Amino acid sequence: MKARVYREILKGKRVTIGVLSFLLFFMTNCGGSDSMGEAQLSPDSDFVGEASSPPDQDTQSKESLPESQGSNESDTDHCDLMPQEIKGDGILAIGDSITGWYKNETCGQSYSDYASIEINEYIQNEAIGGTRLSGEIAGFLPSIPRQYAKATAVNGPYDVVVLTGGGNDLMHDRKAGKIECKITTQTCTESCRNKIEEIVEEMETLVTEIVRDGSDVILVGYYSIKQSTERSWYNECVSAINSGYQEIADSSPYISFVNTMDLVDPYDASDYAPDGLHPSISLAKKIGERVADAF
Repeated sequence: MKARVYREILKGKRVTIGVLSFLLFFMTNCGGSDSMGEAQLSPDSDFVGEASSPPDQDTQSKESLPESQGSNESDTDHCDLMPQEIKGDGILAIGDSITGWYKNETCGQSYSDYASIEINEYIQNEAIGGTRLSGEIAGFLPSIPRQYAKATAVNGPYDVVVLTGGGNDLMHDRKAGKIECKITTQTCTESCRNKIEEIVEEMETLVTEIVRDGSDVILVGYYSIKQSTERSWYNECVSAINSGYQEIADSSPYISFVNTMDLVDPYDASDYAPDGLHPSISLAKKIGERVADAF
């Protein structure tokens, strides 16, 4: 990655922020909507319930990794290849449930875990499902910028920061539960595109701060979700977000964009977890390998 080479020459350190801005959400025409791993707030809430919560949020052992989550791969052979944890001057992963899906402190199967194996360096994954670029969820899920601030306050600054974000922002405004981008047609509406502009600006603000702290950024884009009639608008919105993130990366030699759109077949269920939104284990591995190539 160009940014890494420049940074090593100029500053003697490599910093990579992987922004896996992976937009996973869906909403039905009945008025409900799903977001990336958010907890259910109430029976009438628009937030997704327990079924879409990340299966491995630092509590599930490697033996209990669910075979039903996406592809049939759930072996733990890769566990022996996991690099040992280090503190500080390492690699940080933050974001929503696209980054947090399947993560585990000892032996996870998130894309960051597979990227860690490929580059043979430990990646500290602090991503939390349901989080946004702006605002907290129900007052207890920290925003993605706060994830970064909390991690760097203890162990930072990091050489590299990998992240995703923006998908949950598209569905809700800064006050939990209020829908700002309501889909009533099969296209990405003007209100959604206006919200996407705000999301891209918020992402640019965050990655600019990270670069100023001395880190390189790897911005990871969202992939297409599983195809269905009621979700046909989603991938159009995803493309708009990815385009904005690509422009951010093009503006700085210290920021790279990782495109994941070509890694999935929207008609192939094996690419997805049972909810049709989050990655299967096989897709997480493919994303991890793509992210590793950006280092």
